[in-house]
Amino acid sequence: MNETKSDNLKLNVNKRKDIIKNVLIVFLIILLLLTFFSNTIMNHSLPEIATESSISGTLTEKLNASGMIESNQSYDVTTKNNVKIDSIKVKTGQQVQKGDVLFTINTEENIELKEAETLLKSLELEYQKMLLNVPKDYATENQAIKNAREDLNQLIAKRDQIASNQAENQSKKAEYNQAKSELTGISSELADVQSYIMSLNTDDIYSIGADYNGNIIGYYEEYTKAQSELQSAETELQSMMLNPDASEEAIQALQDKVNERSEYFSQCESSYKSEKTNLRSVLNDKLSSLKYDSERLNNIINDYESNLSADDMVTVESIDEQITAKQREIDTLVIALEDTKRQDNLTNQTNNIDIKAKQEEVNAQKIVVEKLKKQSADKEIKAEYAGTVSEILIKIGETTLPEAPIAVIDISEEGYTMTVSVEAEKTKKIKVGTDADVLNDWSNSIQATLVEMKNDTKNAKNRILKFKVSGNVNSGDSLSLSIPCSTNRYDVIIPKSALNEDSNGKFVLTVKSKSSPLGNRYFAERVDVEILASDEVSCAVQGSLNLGDYVITTSSKPVNSGDQVKMKDK
Repeated sequence: MNETKSDNLKLNVNKRKDIIKNVLIVFLIILLLLTFFSNTIMNHSLPEIATESSISGTLTEKLNASGMIESNQSYDVTTKNNVKIDSIKVKTGQQVQKGDVLFTINTEENIELKEAETLLKSLELEYQKMLLNVPKDYATENQAIKNAREDLNQLIAKRDQIASNQAENQSKKAEYNQAKSELTGISSELADVQSYIMSLNTDDIYSIGADYNGNIIGYYEEYTKAQSELQSAETELQSMMLNPDASEEAIQALQDKVNERSEYFSQCESSYKSEKTNLRSVLNDKLSSLKYDSERLNNIINDYESNLSADDMVTVESIDEQITAKQREIDTLVIALEDTKRQDNLTNQTNNIDIKAKQEEVNAQKIVVEKLKKQSADKEIKAEYAGTVSEILIKIGETTLPEAPIAVIDISEEGYTMTVSVEAEKTKKIKVGTDADVLNDWSNSIQATLVEMKNDTKNAKNRILKFKVSGNVNSGDSLSLSIPCSTNRYDVIIPKSALNEDSNGKFVLTVKSKSSPLGNRYFAERVDVEILASDEVSCAVQGSLNLGDYVITTSSKPVNSGDQVKMKDK
C-alpha cells in the first residue's frame, strides 16, 4: 500500500515536470514567432531607399540660361496712305523673297481722282496763259554766265600752278607709293602673327603657320595623348573600386598605373607649356618688329598726305579737260539766254495780274491729285527685302494708316542673336567664343556661340551674355542654352538627387549599417557638405564625406538623420 502511494507520487511529479517543460517550449516558440513577425512588420513599415556611392573624377560646370531670339535687322512693311486690305498672302514664320506679294488691296475706280485731274489740267492751262504776261530781266542767266567765266579763269590759273609744282612732287610721291606698297605686305603679316598668338592662347596649335610652329605640335599631341591616357586610367580605377569583388592588389595596381600616368601627364604638360612660352615670346618679338615697321611706314604716308593739297592730286591733263568743259558750258549758257530772250518777246504782251494766286491754286490742286493717285496706285504690297515674316499686324478688311507698320520682316541675311542677363559671379569661368549646347533643339540644327559679355546697366550684379545664333530659328523663338564653364578634377562627386538643403545648409544622407542578432540594420546619417561645382546630373562636394560612401538618392518615404531604412532590392 505504501509502495503504491510512493509510485503515484513519483508519477505526479514526473507529469508536473513534463507539463512545465512543454509550457516552456511553447513559450519559447511563441517568443521566437513574435520576434520574427515583429521584425518582418517593421521592415514593411521602413522607408525603402536607393543609393549610389560617391566617386572621384572630372566634372564640367555648366551655366543654364534661356532667352528670346532676335533678328539682327528687320524692317516694317508700311503704306503711304489709307488702303483697305483685301487679302493676306503670307503667314508668320514664312520665308519671302524680294518682290514677293505680301498683301493685296482694294483698288476700285476712283471717280474723284478723274475729276481732280480734269480740274488740275484746267487750272494749269489758265496758269500757263498768265505766265505769258510776266516780263523777265534775265538776271539769273546773266549771273550764271558771269560765274562760269570766273570759274574758267580760276581753272586756267590752277593749271599753270600745278604745272610748275608737278616736277617737285614726283620724288615725294615715289617715296609715298613705296611706303604704301610695303605697308600692304606688313599689314598682312601682322594680321597673321596676331592670329597665331590668338590660336596659341586658345590651344588651336594647328592654325599656327609652319614658319613659327616648330616642335610645338609634337609637344601638344603628346600632352593631349597623356591627358587621355590619364583619364582612361582614372575611369578604370573608379570602375574597379565600385566592383565589390575587386581585390586590393588589383586596385593598387590600377592606382599605381594612375600615379604613373599622372606623373607622365605632368611632365608632358610642363614641356608643352614651356614650348608655348618660347613660341609666345618669338611671336611677340615678331609682332613688336612688325608694329614698329608699320608705324614707320604710316608716318611716311601720313606726312605726305597731311602736306598734300588737293591741287597736288590733280594733273594738268585733268584740268585741261575741265577748262574745255567749262568753255562749252559758257557757250551753252549764252546760246540758251539768246533763245530765251527771243521766246519771251512773244509773251510779254499780256497782263500778269493774279498770277501768284493762280499758281497757289494749281499747287493746292496738285497735292489733291497726288494724294488720290497714291490711294489708287498699286493693287499689291510687296516685300522690299528677302527674309522671314515675324509679325502680321493687320487683318483682312481693315484699313491701313499712313506709315503705320502692317507687318515686320526679319532680314535673314543679317543673322540672329540672343541676349540673356545672368549673375556676374556665374560668368567668371565663361569665355567669349564658347559654343553653347541648345537644350530645346529638337531639329538638331541650331548653333549658338557666345560673342560678347558686358555689364548689365539695369542690374549691377548681372552681366549680359550675347550669343550668335544660326540654324532653323526665327525671331521670337525661345532657346534654352547650357554653357560649358570649366573642367576640373574633384575628390568626391555625388548625384544631384542625393543633395538636400535646410536652414542649416546643404547636406546628404549616408547609409550606415549596424549588426543585430537578426542581421544587419541600416540607418541614415546626415553629412553636411559644400558644393564646389556641378553639372546637369552631378556635383562635386567637400565635407565629412569619403570616396565610396553610399548616399541616399531616393526614398519611398521622408527620411531624417538617425532613421532606420530598408535598402531597395537591386
